[in-house]
Amino acid sequence: MHVEGPWRMTWAEYGCRTGEFSAADFDDSRWLAADVPGDVHLDLLRAGLIPDPFVGTNTDAVLWMEQKDWWYRTRLRLPRDWAGGPDCATRLLFHGLDGFATVYLDGQEIARHANMFRPLEVDVTGRLRAGGEHCLAVRLAAPLFAPLEGPSRQETPWGHPRQLSRKAQMSYGWDIAPRLVTTGIWHPVELVGIDGARIADVWVRTRALQGPAGAVAAAAEMEAVVTVEVLAPAARELRVVLEAGGQTLEQGIAAAPGLQEVRFGWRLESPRLWWPNGSGEAPLYPYRARLLGAGAPALDERGGRFGVRTVELDRSPTPDGGHRFAFRINGRDIFIRGWNWTPPDALFARATPARRAELLEAARESGANMLRVWGGGAYEVDDFYDAADRLGLLVFQDFMFACSRYPQDETFLAEVRAEAEHVVRRLRGHPCLAVWSGDNECDMCFPTPGQAAANRVSREVLADVVRRLDPDRPYLPSSPDSPAGRCYNDPTDSEVHLWKHGASYRDPYFREHRAKFVSEIGFLSLPEVAVIRAFLGGAPPWPPEGPAWHHHATDSFRTGFFRGMNALAEDLRACGRAAPQSLEEYVAVSQELQAEACRTWIADCAARPDCGGILIWNLADGWPQMSDAAIAWPFHPKKVYWAVKDAFAAIGRR
Repeated sequence: MHVEGPWRMTWAEYGCRTGEFSAADFDDSRWLAADVPGDVHLDLLRAGLIPDPFVGTNTDAVLWMEQKDWWYRTRLRLPRDWAGGPDCATRLLFHGLDGFATVYLDGQEIARHANMFRPLEVDVTGRLRAGGEHCLAVRLAAPLFAPLEGPSRQETPWGHPRQLSRKAQMSYGWDIAPRLVTTGIWHPVELVGIDGARIADVWVRTRALQGPAGAVAAAAEMEAVVTVEVLAPAARELRVVLEAGGQTLEQGIAAAPGLQEVRFGWRLESPRLWWPNGSGEAPLYPYRARLLGAGAPALDERGGRFGVRTVELDRSPTPDGGHRFAFRINGRDIFIRGWNWTPPDALFARATPARRAELLEAARESGANMLRVWGGGAYEVDDFYDAADRLGLLVFQDFMFACSRYPQDETFLAEVRAEAEHVVRRLRGHPCLAVWSGDNECDMCFPTPGQAAANRVSREVLADVVRRLDPDRPYLPSSPDSPAGRCYNDPTDSEVHLWKHGASYRDPYFREHRAKFVSEIGFLSLPEVAVIRAFLGGAPPWPPEGPAWHHHATDSFRTGFFRGMNALAEDLRACGRAAPQSLEEYVAVSQELQAEACRTWIADCAARPDCGGILIWNLADGWPQMSDAAIAWPFHPKKVYWAVKDAFAAIGRR
């Protein structure tokens, strides 16, 4: 049962009003109406209390919000016919709490949680009365201050809140995103009734294929792992029934409390194989798992779809001293062509299934066969991976760590382990998922490769979780990673991120590298004139200088680091182009050069037999800006989109 609300919200100074605002009899009638799922920025924007942070330098006007505690309250009303009985349990399930949360029920603290990437489930059995009303309150502590008080505070060399927080790293400010530290109950809230036992997870995997791998294989050896949670000893017999691939399989299980795995193995004759976009179709098979008690209806059931396919990553040594980086699907090497995927809205809770679907369809239509979910944002929601399954879009999945040295203490590592276990279990059943990467560019924060190898987050905890829970898929400790043990981003070894703003796209840096896979590469350009005029918010559109221009360049946290309008101007000069004399000319020439650059780089990689693929940075903006994106905010394709589509088509089925 979804907790629909109505919800109300307000803010307070960090650490204040805790007892008052959590009290069951507190009068919250003067608080603002809040959307759940949602974000406090969206609530205040809707109420007219803050300006649109996507316009001008308005993010400066909302920086105060990251210094406040945010409170949500609602009333829980349990239906009179809510299931009861000696073996029944009630759980309060928050699918996503974005921030440092303390949860109160009828004025009593019942849970704490500090990770936006995994759910919080609280046992509230016996606390709720059928037909009664209860007060639910949530405090989300100030994301600027709360992480600095945790036990991991001294474990990071910089003490910056972002690397101490299990939140989207980009929200604290990035070169592709505004400093807009999101806070809110950003996924649904549910009350879950459990009649003694439930299905906790279902994972369907392809163990092996037999016969030639074309549209149809001779046979596939399949396995399904059904995890059952039994809450209390039960005299009744429990059975798990699996329907998959036209077969029905059944097993009885012991009714002892705890988690139990039930494994089903079967042979699927003449299966239609799942292939990436451009290499074949992407058929999916339905499955349904049911948990039964003797002489009773199903206690629980879970369904979904699976694809029949195998995935390998060839990282074998090459004669030049490097290593291959080649994806092999169903035993066939596939040249990877695709995009990096960043959050489609800097206010994460506002991204809709429709927006994700539109962008994913654009990726498919471009001829891409892979998207890399970048580690500075957020793990995507289920509809993203479901759509990638349908569209044949492989996913290169980073864990959400980026460009930092993270704490190594046991408290932080335990939270990382819990997060990873949840994420891997949630995503491992998707045929689109091709590879796990421990992080984005964290190795660059260590002076030598030997020191990076001591990063327990990626080399120990995440590696162990993937090895235990998803052993069929390849795992990279970082992206990029050098199997030869060379320095970060070595262009002679395996996989690289190629960045050199202010240089010609024909610079030897881009044209003469010997890397076996390019997982990031991009060229800056301006969006169309209408987008620029909208984000400037009344600031002069010409010349391209001043606070609003630089803010959307992106320099929303005032570092002047890495890129900006000066980098775009240097790109044009390096490519031999004269300084534009109007906004319209600047848009046209920057988009033309971006298109030429990506077309050239794709052709270069495709022409090298030892290169396994290229992923262009990036598909789409999450806010209006000058950027490397092919699709400007909210959905304005640039010339580069069509150039990349043509370049991908020229590669053929390699």
